[in-house]
Amino acid sequence: APPSSICGLRGDSWASSDRRAERRAESARRLRQRIVTDTAAVRTRAVACGACGAMDAMATAVGDQRESRKGETWGSKDHEEASHRVRLQCNKCGAVWHGGDD
Repeated sequence: APPSSICGLRGDSWASSDRRAERRAESARRLRQRIVTDTAAVRTRAVACGACGAMDAMATAVGDQRESRKGETWGSKDHEEASHRVRLQCNKCGAVWHGGDD
């Protein structure tokens, strides 16, 4: 192989396929630990489903623990926006979308 092809390899390209799989699994595990969802969904009729137009959905607050702690401690211009992300699911057709990302 020419030296230029070796120099262009990313760090994980040198690892075995088993090691790369371990790294992916660890990364996924760390992400799952960071994600917080409030399972107390609230029914709302204030938003329209983009798929069917129904005005009936369940809203669940979704956020990241790290974002919340940082904002609570130091304050943040982004903290208000981060605290308003919601997952919405239409009660008529089951479509899922996220609000607060505008």
